[in-house]
Amino acid sequence: MIATRYVIRDMVHTMLLILSVLLLLVVMNMFIHYLGIAAGGAMMGSDVITLIGMTLPRYLALLIPVSFYLAIIFSAGKLFQDNELTVLFACGIGWRKWLKALLLPTLWLGLIVAGISLWVMPKMSAHLSQLTANAANRNDIKLIQPGRFVPISGGKQVVYIGASDPSNLSVQNIFVYRLQDNGEPQVILAPVGYQRTDSLTGLAYILLEDGHVYSMPGAGEGYQRIDFKSYQLQLKTPPVIQATSLEAQSTWSLLSAKTLREHAEFQWRCALPIAVVVMMLMALAICPIRPRQSRYAKVVPAILWFMVYFNLLSFCRNSIEAGTLSPDLGLWWVHGVFGVGAMMVILKREGGLRVRSIQRLFQRPSS
Repeated sequence: MIATRYVIRDMVHTMLLILSVLLLLVVMNMFIHYLGIAAGGAMMGSDVITLIGMTLPRYLALLIPVSFYLAIIFSAGKLFQDNELTVLFACGIGWRKWLKALLLPTLWLGLIVAGISLWVMPKMSAHLSQLTANAANRNDIKLIQPGRFVPISGGKQVVYIGASDPSNLSVQNIFVYRLQDNGEPQVILAPVGYQRTDSLTGLAYILLEDGHVYSMPGAGEGYQRIDFKSYQLQLKTPPVIQATSLEAQSTWSLLSAKTLREHAEFQWRCALPIAVVVMMLMALAICPIRPRQSRYAKVVPAILWFMVYFNLLSFCRNSIEAGTLSPDLGLWWVHGVFGVGAMMVILKREGGLRVRSIQRLFQRPSS
């Protein structure tokens, strides 16, 4: 029908605009965050874009339902204020037809979010874990910017270099402050150093030449100085093999979840595509405005209901992990309460909470 296509097209355009703005804010925030980490020497600047690309799907799976939800609120407010929906209702195009018209785009968006949440996010999380592990265990002098004191190894070491030459992997005027295993501070000074790689372990280290090591055994005991011709400096500890993180596990493996955390993770992944349908029903239940009300009158109530809905989902997820909520009840009851509650409000507008009203929602319009 031309009228429903017009309204759906307006909602889709509004959703794309909202999604673009939210994505821009998220990307800018991530860019600033990762750029600060790169500036501190914890990773290469070239890894920033890669990290953003791998982190973006988890935000996208949340922003798509939110954008669709707000698009319905904004578009309906505009159409109600301009009396377009009022005229359409007077012509016999009721809430049943609007609900049917929104089902197709809702299902498409739900399938997209399901693909991101159930398949793309675990894949990206696995790649992200590998990338961050490689960055954490990398001992590359390119990470250390000349003229800056760079804390590494969780602040246990502070490194400063006066200059570097990436062409031959050399550094000049090296200063290293670190805490030894016994807690005693140690300072290493060297005029020159070169990056080398261990042929057996594959770990990189810095070979310092013609320098000094100053050890301070205790308060009031002075210091000890040792001169060296060459000194092998491992700035970071060797990589530790870590268990696969829960977010990186495939959804298929979570189907046979055995731990509470696995149950919570599986239900959270399923919650995002289900939220597309539930939030569409919530938007239809909230969106009507009275005459002379602003088109944005329902924006604040809609945001408040969204916060309640998602905070309840997060609370139930944490409760499952803590063992205070049964996985059988889990997050499912939250979807049920909000979805059924919104449907009841829509049915009441359609003509009352009767069995006949429910049947009419799924009747084919008479020709």
